[in-house]
Amino acid sequence: SEDAVDRGTRAGRRGSDVRLGLTSEFQLQVDQRSVAVPPAAQRLLACLGVARQPVHRSRIAGQLWPDVAEERALGNLRSALWRLRRVTGPAVRSLDARLDIDPGVRVDLKELTDVAAAILGGRADALAQLPALIAAGDVLPGWDEPWLVGDRERFRELRLRALERACEAALERRAPDESVEACFAAVEAEPFRESAQRLLVRLHLRDGNRAAALRSYRSYRELIGRELGVEPSDLMAELVAGLEASPRAGSPGSADSSPPRGRDASRDRRHPRRLGLRPSRP
Repeated sequence: SEDAVDRGTRAGRRGSDVRLGLTSEFQLQVDQRSVAVPPAAQRLLACLGVARQPVHRSRIAGQLWPDVAEERALGNLRSALWRLRRVTGPAVRSLDARLDIDPGVRVDLKELTDVAAAILGGRADALAQLPALIAAGDVLPGWDEPWLVGDRERFRELRLRALERACEAALERRAPDESVEACFAAVEAEPFRESAQRLLVRLHLRDGNRAAALRSYRSYRELIGRELGVEPSDLMAELVAGLEASPRAGSPGSADSSPPRGRDASRDRRHPRRLGLRPSRP
């Protein structure tokens, strides 16, 4: 019978390795195989997966089906739970009137959040998990669920801060050079974020790549000037202050604008570079 099939499916899922992916895209794996999940069940798993504690049935029903009556929403919730259990078994547990992700299900968002918190807490062993944090993306990009916005922004900021902290550790030579990848990941995730851009410039300078540092600074200055109409902060500008000639160098009243005297004047007449002149390019 159908009930017998349902019981057999749940029994077969017990003890399985179940993983829920919420970063970059929705994915449910059972024993390393992707499982097709109905849309309503996807939203249910996602809503429970981003929650940091069990959620009351009426609340989650209202979040997932806000445009219908409460009884209808609760009915939709029961249907989604039934369909989900047929696919994954006991992935969701019931705690009286509350629902929660079963402790046996590994949720990438929770694991990555723990890694980021450990890095920010200064735990050196957490850097071993840095590649997973670098590879992670936003929480379910493309989903426009209102209940998802706050958790998406929370993880985004936490991840960026952890990536920057890993980059700072690389600058202080307390972390392997692969931590440098964390800086590029932070810049890629948020190009307008100056704290990440400053770290990138500092990394180039640490490695003696002055041209790369200046190129990164100029690219960032052009980006925010074009898109936001602002200039980099003084902290950013000071990093490259000695790398590019000041536009005011040689202007009247500057320290080196006074005319040379004596033999220096004759030498400068023979060598235009000493007068601050540059040969024109072809």
